[in-house]
Amino acid sequence: MAAKVLRSLKWALQPAVTGISLSWELPPGMEAVPLRPDPKVIFQGQRLLVYSQLRGQPKAPESSVGSVTLQYTIKDETFKDTVQFPLQPQEGDR
Repeated sequence: MAAKVLRSLKWALQPAVTGISLSWELPPGMEAVPLRPDPKVIFQGQRLLVYSQLRGQPKAPESSVGSVTLQYTIKDETFKDTVQFPLQPQEGDR
């Protein structure tokens, strides 16, 4: 128990990642539904796992690309990372 408390205190003294948000760009007819709330703060050494379910069908099949942007702040500096992904299965996907 003491080891867990010390580890938590050590993390609390490190700079925290705050302002964590996801924004989705999906074609009309689709939506991203989070399967659990986004965490508001994570500490050094912790991982961030985000689960969302994509629902619907793109109204125009040719617009079968989506993107998600992760935005967060650490030490008063804001970062943004964007990933694009295909919405249609690709050859070799399972």
